[in-house]
Amino acid sequence: MPAFRHFPVCAALFALGVLALAPIDVLAQEGPGRPAAARHAAGSERAAARLALVIGNAAYKEGALANPANDARAMAEALRAAGFKVMLHTDLDQRRMTQAVREFGDALRKAGGVGLFYFAGHGVQIKGRNYLVPIGADIQREDEVAYAALDAQAVLDKMDAAGNGTNVLILDACRNNPFARSFRSGSAGLAQMDAPVGTLVAFATAPGTVASDGAGSNGLYTHNLLEAMRKPGLKVEDVFKQVRVAVRRDSGGKQVPWESTSLEGDLYFIAPSAAAVVAANRAEGGRPTPSTSGSGASSAAPSNAPSTLAAAPPTGPSTPLPAAAPDEAMWQAIQASAEPVELRAFLRRFPQSRHAEEARRRLAPATPAPAVESLMPEPPPRLALAQPAPAAPPRAAGHPHGYAAADTWSFQVVDVWRGAVLRNYTLRLARATPAGELVTAGGSRFDEWMRAVRLDDAAGDRRREYAPHLARGWEHWRPGATAPVKFSEALSTMAGKPLWRCEHEATVRHVRVEKVRVPAGEFNARRYEIEGTCQRSAPGQPVIQNTWKNTVWYVPELRYYVALEVETRTPAGQLDVRTREELTSFQVRDADVAVR
Repeated sequence: MPAFRHFPVCAALFALGVLALAPIDVLAQEGPGRPAAARHAAGSERAAARLALVIGNAAYKEGALANPANDARAMAEALRAAGFKVMLHTDLDQRRMTQAVREFGDALRKAGGVGLFYFAGHGVQIKGRNYLVPIGADIQREDEVAYAALDAQAVLDKMDAAGNGTNVLILDACRNNPFARSFRSGSAGLAQMDAPVGTLVAFATAPGTVASDGAGSNGLYTHNLLEAMRKPGLKVEDVFKQVRVAVRRDSGGKQVPWESTSLEGDLYFIAPSAAAVVAANRAEGGRPTPSTSGSGASSAAPSNAPSTLAAAPPTGPSTPLPAAAPDEAMWQAIQASAEPVELRAFLRRFPQSRHAEEARRRLAPATPAPAVESLMPEPPPRLALAQPAPAAPPRAAGHPHGYAAADTWSFQVVDVWRGAVLRNYTLRLARATPAGELVTAGGSRFDEWMRAVRLDDAAGDRRREYAPHLARGWEHWRPGATAPVKFSEALSTMAGKPLWRCEHEATVRHVRVEKVRVPAGEFNARRYEIEGTCQRSAPGQPVIQNTWKNTVWYVPELRYYVALEVETRTPAGQLDVRTREELTSFQVRDADVAVR
């Protein structure tokens, strides 16, 4: 995720007068009747504790909302079912919100385990910081927000200071800003936030956009979150993935939920079934089944064992094992094979499999550095499998590298310094020239590998042209590979008036294959770092030299990148620009990719 600048938390936020709170829901006491999936692990009481603070603010004087109180009550009920002790509050003013966070932090510090904070209501961003709006807030000017609202970063700081190791922060707080007419910036939605180690931060919608309050008894985001988190066996990341898909569908693509995560280990709201645990253990090479005493690893487990919100329930009588997963069946059939075509077929169908790295390792010594065709091979001869995978769909016709008309990639551009979304844009392929050059619906042109040759600004009067093309790096795909590149870049008006020209010299380096999360999902991507200099000349001005660095996360199955970070520096070496482009949605024909 892009870096987020941390500012000192306003001391007044936690220096306000103490007010004894009477939470609507007293902390639920644990007892023999709690579900087995939510009981403490033997010998690890601290690691098993689960504590949640849930706040729903609806009764605003300006911009009253229909659903946050309902959202908060429904969330509290769902969290109790998942074994949480819940502190539930509705319609809190600033002093009571501050006190609730303080009490939550103190309780979390004592209990340890897993902490969860949920807020539904109004939230605003000011200069890249997010504020949760209390009831009765009298905000006349933008500079008053920091003194009249609760800084969301302060909540993260409280959770982080508790030292409990695992935290989740959920903000359904991206509704329209009720004070926008008196604000100068006009920023919509919330800004991005970095997740400290062991934390997941979830937003109802992408940074800089607003969320729906919902037409039913719950907000659109919380409605779908409640449905997903009640499904047993879903890791937390998979819960939010399902929420993103459902909200995008229900909003017609207008709302795309967002997460920033640095969780370590597998977390669940509701544990997987006994049969699922047995199957997972078998697939993982026979790891012991989790202790029957509940969540978390036992005291004898290694310190780096995955933590859980709710571990698997104890296994009962012998349960028939399900058939092997398709990737396991295919791997069993080809694991002794030395045929590159079979190994490539496996990688094409199952790039996320636990055997994928082994398949790549076997391919490496036998295969010269391949072009993109070898990453996306033609379907191999049908393999004899106990569980044959369905035949691969035909490759997109009309282009040697599989691109097709109507292939679409949509992006948001984020100012990393401020955490604000600057703009959104979409590339939609319209046609290919006889030479294989690709042309978008907006008139931009790319070479046969989808590397920019000409970019037309659809919202302005600017055109960038590259010769031979803009360096991106995916033509050198092996980790450790480097290559020098030279290219020119010219900016002009659409009428052809030159504005400036840069002569670039750079080095492209493939760093590694790594996971990257963007609004469109989580992908295994090839990370390229491209560093260079630009000799820039403009009519009537002296030549200057800038330095720049691009970091590209490229996914072969999508035939394009899913994230791009751009940094430029002035001739004096000062950081001038830092932006990040992130894939928000895509529609690519014949894209064989698993989106998490």
